[in-house]
Amino acid sequence: KWADLVIYIGDAAQEAAIKTFSIRPEKTVVVRPGIRGRLAESNPGELRRELNIGADEKVVLSVGRITKAKGVEDFGEVARIINSRGKDYRFVFVGVERNENYGKAIRQKYGEFVTFIGRRSDIANVYADTDLLVHLSHREGSPLVVIEALESGVPCVAWGIPGTSEDVEDGITGRRVPFGDHVAAAHAIEQIFEQPGLLEKFCEGA
Repeated sequence: KWADLVIYIGDAAQEAAIKTFSIRPEKTVVVRPGIRGRLAESNPGELRRELNIGADEKVVLSVGRITKAKGVEDFGEVARIINSRGKDYRFVFVGVERNENYGKAIRQKYGEFVTFIGRRSDIANVYADTDLLVHLSHREGSPLVVIEALESGVPCVAWGIPGTSEDVEDGITGRRVPFGDHVAAAHAIEQIFEQPGLLEKFCEGA
């Protein structure tokens, strides 16, 4: 409140702080985060070979901590829905848990539908072999995971929440769906993969 200048990573964070702390708008500025492009470092095909994923099999990725707030349970539920429809997509989750018991429970519950591969130092390889990012985090300032994916040409399906919505432009870089609607998220994924030309369009948008 007493600062001469407050820097935010996105519009949602700026708006929330102005309302919550009564900061004068003229003392604020948004500086969008960036990342160093790493796609040139990638080895396409490496992840697919490691996980025995066919060249034509669609890879759906989520990256984050294994916590409820980061959407790991939502990702598992969406994977379960799509699996029940007989769709042959591979759901992959990159990240580790803070609570060992919670992580174990999540793997037991969703391991049939999601391949959990832990922390990865070769994230560029992961993005190179990914067709679609699904980011179902419950709250965000600005999701660097989404920015990383877009830099790699990977579109995204995400909840339409503040922060995330600044990067996932519905109909351009992917799809935004109503928060908590697993059926809508599953439908968006299927639509992107099955509607001719839509995946390619979103990859170009990314």
